[in-house]
Amino acid sequence: FFREWYEGQGYPRVRGKVRVSESGIHLEVMNHEDEVRHFHVPLDLTWTEQGEAKSQRILLSPGRNELFIHSTSPQDVAVAGLDQVLGIHQVRVQVPR
Repeated sequence: FFREWYEGQGYPRVRGKVRVSESGIHLEVMNHEDEVRHFHVPLDLTWTEQGEAKSQRILLSPGRNELFIHSTSPQDVAVAGLDQVLGIHQVRVQVPR
């Protein structure tokens, strides 16, 4: 990512949502790309599963990303480190009620 940003032009622009279900975590994230944006953005996801802390780094490809992480009743789901991603970003975590 750093090399793409340092040698490239523009900045990353990430928008998406994370949905939590009983069977896992669903991610739908748009990593905008155009003539100057073509970034592979790292995204760190954290959660707890049956009281145990879990985490996974996801490398977002340019364009639309849809992923599913199998997990039994995930809780406290968060996207960590967005403040370290350069540019505009927004990722919401949706928890079923």
